[in-house]
Amino acid sequence: AKPGENAARSRLEDLAVDRCGTVYASGSLNRSAWIANYDCTGKQQWARSFNEAPNEGTISVAQGIAIDQRGELVTSGIIGKRIVNQSFPNQSSFLGRFDAQGNPIWLKTLSNDIAPDSLE
Repeated sequence: AKPGENAARSRLEDLAVDRCGTVYASGSLNRSAWIANYDCTGKQQWARSFNEAPNEGTISVAQGIAIDQRGELVTSGIIGKRIVNQSFPNQSSFLGRFDAQGNPIWLKTLSNDIAPDSLE
């Protein structure tokens, strides 16, 4: 194996900070999209990944993240061909809403709605 061949591939795409200094981040790790929360001291509180089928050659990336007035998160990006129990013909752009603990409320693609319980 070449050096770094099996290393995790991680990308940070976007950050948002609330009034209390809590940091929310989005990106990709090993071809799966993720969002995470860090307190004002930098300690990670939680992280969520969008489990799709990275071995099928597709990639998911959470590219943007924002916080609304209720403390809910809105994220956007690209999602691969499969997410847990649902399959799609191609990669799609997505828009998702998560509560302050990172639990999914909804996730929508350009052509399909994805039920919250299909996210891990």
